Amino acid sequence: MGAKILIVEDVMMIAGMLRDILQHAGYAVVGPATNVEQAIALIGSMHIDAAIVDINLNGVMSYPAIDALVAYEVPFVIVTAYGRSGMLEAYRHHTILQKPYPHTHMRTLIAELLLPAKSAGRLSCAVPIGSERPEVRLPDLAFHEILDDRHNAA
Repeated sequence: MGAKILIVEDVMMIAGMLRDILQHAGYAVVGPATNVEQAIALIGSMHIDAAIVDINLNGVMSYPAIDALVAYEVPFVIVTAYGRSGMLEAYRHHTILQKPYPHTHMRTLIAELLLPAKSAGRLSCAVPIGSERPEVRLPDLAFHEILDDRHNAA
């Protein structure tokens, strides 16, 4: 199996869809963690190569899980239906994928998150603006937008 990808998602239908997408792309799936406590336990107990984190888990914001990913230097994408404005300012600089999104966008984004690991032999931390990680470029974003301050910095 390939890289281990943690799914932090409380809606089992979405978690199952993500599992299928990731497994089909050759990744090993960890989780899903359906709440913050489960996510933090998984992050602290095993090697994880990247993570997909829903920002809202049954009404609880997943900021503590995001903090754990940053502390363990695990690259991640935050998935949200709320957009960047629905998040605390301190977390808006991370890579965010707006729901709904096409399956191909998630596969491409995970591959981009893992690029530093392939070149450096280990994983880099979650990627704030101005980092060395290449910018994610995805086609056909007419209805699905990746929110990233680098695109809004002009």
